Amino acid sequence: DGRYLAELTKESFEIRRKDCGKEIRISVYGKSLQEWSDLASWFKRYEMSTFGVRWLVQVPRLYTHLKRAGFIKTYDDILLNIFQPLFEVTANPSRDLDLHFLLQQVGGFDCVGDEAESHGTDGGHESHNFPDPEDYDVDYDPPYGYWLYFLWA
Repeated sequence: DGRYLAELTKESFEIRRKDCGKEIRISVYGKSLQEWSDLASWFKRYEMSTFGVRWLVQVPRLYTHLKRAGFIKTYDDILLNIFQPLFEVTANPSRDLDLHFLLQQVGGFDCVGDEAESHGTDGGHESHNFPDPEDYDVDYDPPYGYWLYFLWA
């Protein structure tokens, strides 16, 4: 249920200097629409908000793994799973008060992956020929630039 992670994370809160803030990173994978709500519930249940700490949400580039595991069918599924809950709670905070509170603690987003991989790999396609996210259903990961374009657009 995440108790151990919460305990370890809280211990790291104590380590920080009083005159410095801290940035804690946590991942959202885009594997389901429920993921944000689950994270927000954990955040509230273990009282993870504290003065001087901001949270950074990491989005790992795991398209191939999520597709093989059956969580998604297209790249668009990842985008919807990441952003739809955020748009909904921004428009109507009462929809999920825990998520609304969590988002007030988030200082940014980051796209992360295996930095040893070549960012130029595009599965034999030129970047401008990649399909739209709802049509991207191939078995290989899109290149880094594709991820960034849609995560930051």
